[in-house]
Amino acid sequence: MVGKLGPNALDLSLEEFRGLLKGRRGAIRPSCWTRIGSPASQRLRPAPLWRAKIHPLRPIPSLSGEEIAALWQALREILQGSIEAGGAPFELNLYGAKGRLGRPLPVSLEEGTPCQVCGTPLAKIRTGSTGSYICPGCQRL
Repeated sequence: MVGKLGPNALDLSLEEFRGLLKGRRGAIRPSCWTRIGSPASQRLRPAPLWRAKIHPLRPIPSLSGEEIAALWQALREILQGSIEAGGAPFELNLYGAKGRLGRPLPVSLEEGTPCQVCGTPLAKIRTGSTGSYICPGCQRL
């Protein structure tokens, strides 16, 4: 079952991460998260883009080297924080203890709620077959 997953994001060097994105033409959110095989990325996927200040619909070729590095770093920090917290509160570890992971974003994921960084009201957009909450002030297209 795990054979179809991509590489673990925490095992990727920055150059390997760049290699996964090289030659891809789609938007960063759907393309990136299908290439990384971390189950936690399903819950955390808006957070690295928000931290890196990258709009989820940005075409991959439009990202600068600095933006890719910021996304790689944000992804690593958020996944590591999730591991250290033991996962989400609805998950149990091997000892039966619930995870302590709070929201990975310092914003409430509700349309119209102000971003705690810049104050811009959050918006919900379509990103492929799902929706994403973004801060239009922090994540400009």
